[in-house]
Amino acid sequence: MRGRLQGIIIGVIIGAILAGMVAFAAPVEKTITAAYNGIKLYVDGALIVPKDAGGSVVEPFIYEGTTYLPVRAVGEALGKPVQWDGTTQSVFIGARPGEIQYLPNVAKAYDSSDYAEYSVLSGTNGYVTVMGEKYYNVLVFNNRWNSGGYGLYNLNGKHTFLSGQVATQDGHGGGTLSFYCDGVLRKEIEISAQSVPIDFSLDLTGVLQLKIISSKTGHVILNPIIK
Repeated sequence: MRGRLQGIIIGVIIGAILAGMVAFAAPVEKTITAAYNGIKLYVDGALIVPKDAGGSVVEPFIYEGTTYLPVRAVGEALGKPVQWDGTTQSVFIGARPGEIQYLPNVAKAYDSSDYAEYSVLSGTNGYVTVMGEKYYNVLVFNNRWNSGGYGLYNLNGKHTFLSGQVATQDGHGGGTLSFYCDGVLRKEIEISAQSVPIDFSLDLTGVLQLKIISSKTGHVILNPIIK
């Protein structure tokens, strides 16, 4: 193969390859010579047969030394929805801009214990480390007395659920993270030191106030998505 597979998704020739067709970002057409060499596509060791929305096989091709892949097939192989917006000539893999909101962006804690709650969000050059891995978009519960803490969030009944992963920062001990909705304990998660992050979701339908209590310092919620 003359071209190198540059990343998982190389991009597009002019617009976007979606559902096996080329959609151009500008009203300009260009005739190209593409090489179809029976290119195989593997994702995490599994062979993927790219297909369009109608189920027809769409073969990757090479153009001027670069390998091009059908966006829909790659997105779905990665477990991401793929959307085409003809108005803006845009391809969306996963969520559209603005679709994902994190709790610290929507409702900053209006009350918290001493040094108990702060957030690390993408674009701030900050991160936390869990099991040696760096994580961004994190809600962190720290307390200088190592006794945990809490954060209170005014939701006004505007949200339906909170999801993410609960974990402990490297170098900190285990404990519990408790979620209270309007004063009622709705969920409590046991966290072990150096344990794999635990997935969770919490129904927030009609909830006016959310209180999160951490029993020990260093507990974190990774990617606290709220809708």
